[in-house]
Amino acid sequence: IQQRLSAFLQPEIAAGQVSVRGTPHQPMVRINNQGLFASGSASVESSALPLLHKIGTALASETGQISVTGYTDNQPIHTLRFPSNFELSRARAQAAGAVLNETIGNPGRVMTNGMGAADPVADNTSPAGRGQNRRIEIVLDHLSGN
Repeated sequence: IQQRLSAFLQPEIAAGQVSVRGTPHQPMVRINNQGLFASGSASVESSALPLLHKIGTALASETGQISVTGYTDNQPIHTLRFPSNFELSRARAQAAGAVLNETIGNPGRVMTNGMGAADPVADNTSPAGRGQNRRIEIVLDHLSGN
């Protein structure tokens, strides 16, 4: 499964939009947030829709539950809609999950979760590091069945 996803998403991997990680039975597609959401927004940018639809197409033919997790950097957000990074990350995961649902057509397969600034993958002291931490991770749990 992991190799099929990597091959299918090779142009996006080469462009630095996504990476495929995880294990053979639990592959993960990590989408960097560049171009996915505007700053402080949980609305998927129209330019990112084809990427999410392509990932959904790849996952639609596989079996298992799909988990979509949103992450932010450690820069606090305090808006009426998003009192904290946790709410922003959860709303972003839900927005990405909704696009995947459109493509997959089986809403019961997609679960969403927000983690805020937890589990950084880079140092938050630099703009580049914070950019890496703002991400969406999509995990297919092949062993869970449908």
